[in-house]
Amino acid sequence: MSMRYDKTDHGFMVHAAFEAPSDDEWRKFLEYMRGNKDVLKATIVFVHGDNGLTATQRSELADVIKVMRRGFRTAVMTDSRVTRGVLTALNWLTKKQDDSRAFSLNGFDEAMVFLGATADESRVTRDLAKKIGAFTKPGRAANG
Repeated sequence: MSMRYDKTDHGFMVHAAFEAPSDDEWRKFLEYMRGNKDVLKATIVFVHGDNGLTATQRSELADVIKVMRRGFRTAVMTDSRVTRGVLTALNWLTKKQDDSRAFSLNGFDEAMVFLGATADESRVTRDLAKKIGAFTKPGRAANG
């Protein structure tokens, strides 16, 4: 499985990507987001490696983000400098710095501040991230 995801009762979704998703897996993920659009406040995405989305998958994601509730934010956590740089540049060009931001994989606390999480929401979200293995690339020791 290239992705794992779930949400907290507080409306924070944790999404862990371990390799590029298949189109079918990606569509199921987007349906999950659409199905929970009224309760999701934010998502924290853990991207392990440089496995990116296809152009079609990026377009489908953009369509889903348009229907999310007002103020929906995304924190992308990755050790890929390329991914962080691209997201930062896109935010500058589109003036969307308040909607999404990139962080290193060890920047969980900073990401949760960006997402506007309370201490309790942050704790519950960290617990969920640990439960689904978001902090650890498969085959490596946990560090979260």
